[in-house]
Amino acid sequence: VIGFGSVKIAAFIAMVGILSIVAQTVFLTSLMRSLGNKNTVLLGLGFQMFQLAWYGFGSQAWMMWAAGIVAAVSSITFPAVSTLVSQNAESNQQGVAQGIITGIRGLCNGLGPALYGFIFYMFHVELTELEPELISDNAALQVQGTIFPAPNFNPVLDAELLGGALQGFGCDKDLLIDILTQRCNTQRLLIAEAYLGAFSRDLVGDLKEKLSNHFKDVMVGLMYPPPSYDAHELWHAMKGAGTDESCLIDILASRTNGEIFQMREAYYLQYSRDLQEDIYSETSGHFRDMLVSLVQGTREEGYTDPATATQDAMVLWEACQQRTGEHKTLLQLMLCNKSYQQLCLVFQEFQSISGQDIVDAINECYDGYFRELLVAVVLCIRDKPAYFAYRLYSAIHDFGFHNKTVIRILIARSEIDLMTVRKRYRERYGKSLFHDIKDFASGHYEKALLAICAGDADDY
Repeated sequence: VIGFGSVKIAAFIAMVGILSIVAQTVFLTSLMRSLGNKNTVLLGLGFQMFQLAWYGFGSQAWMMWAAGIVAAVSSITFPAVSTLVSQNAESNQQGVAQGIITGIRGLCNGLGPALYGFIFYMFHVELTELEPELISDNAALQVQGTIFPAPNFNPVLDAELLGGALQGFGCDKDLLIDILTQRCNTQRLLIAEAYLGAFSRDLVGDLKEKLSNHFKDVMVGLMYPPPSYDAHELWHAMKGAGTDESCLIDILASRTNGEIFQMREAYYLQYSRDLQEDIYSETSGHFRDMLVSLVQGTREEGYTDPATATQDAMVLWEACQQRTGEHKTLLQLMLCNKSYQQLCLVFQEFQSISGQDIVDAINECYDGYFRELLVAVVLCIRDKPAYFAYRLYSAIHDFGFHNKTVIRILIARSEIDLMTVRKRYRERYGKSLFHDIKDFASGHYEKALLAICAGDADDY
């Protein structure tokens, strides 16, 4: 709990075990010769009391390591007790005496876990979860999407229905919406396979041929696997004369290590180009450097070290105050590589040190796309659905309904946390996402977006 991940726990157990062997083989003999059996037992019991008190009052990682060393030394107690009893028992009672000692020890080893489990229950301590202050909102929240696997799924039937809707002179757009927005991505890919088998035609190709404008973008976007859709959006954000920096920020600031790895693979397979190299050539400055750091997907996962949180917060504070190139680099490396849980601790310490929220400090100290990327990373660490609610609100109200942003977020988050995004949207802006989309979009494009958004009755 105190900054110990699985690797540190294994190292801790190994250290205590090795030092216990040393204590019982080297130190025990010397102590018994110099102090005697009885005093050695008392010394061991004293070390045990000391290490238990240390564990109880320890609050930092180094204190746990020190307590482990004391625990290893206290391991001399049992063999010292066994030796003391052996010396004071009759020769014909040795087996009985040693058996009683071993039995008592085994009984205590069994009762101890049950007792501390009962104590934890009485004081409402839950060991299966991290303390709330050690985790980001993303981990604490139960997020939910809006599109789920359809029951009684039949890809062959769906393919035949889509074939009928796309063939001929007309196009049954309502049927396209009813099928493609009500199937999860895996099911849509199975439909595409069945469509190819039934008509010897590519479903995505037919959608591109029969549809147009933003409605086509929605229907075609739904047919991409998530990594391929991210790769598709990044490619189009960088191709041509201009670069859509906001698209790069939205995707790279919010994806996990696994999602970034799959995205890079998909990018290379689809375009025979390296994503990191394209980002490097299409962007510049510290904005480029931070994007390159993010796309490497090397963020620590699940690791926390409260002992270093204050130090990291001081680094952030100095980076916001001095704003040199070196400090910008330290800032971006920390935000790109520390775990979400560790950064939440750092942000709390930053607030205590500076009296200012980290987002406010970044907005005051930096500018341009580098600032936007820094803020996006912080917001995603704190509450990813809230970040996407903010981006949707900005896309709808600040930019006159920025279609690409709305489409990209709705499709990308539809099976992850779009339902939670909708809740954040209503909580923060006092209106429903469903209602705002309905006000700004129209026609089958509107109907498709609303189907993905999956509004409730009170959203109308």
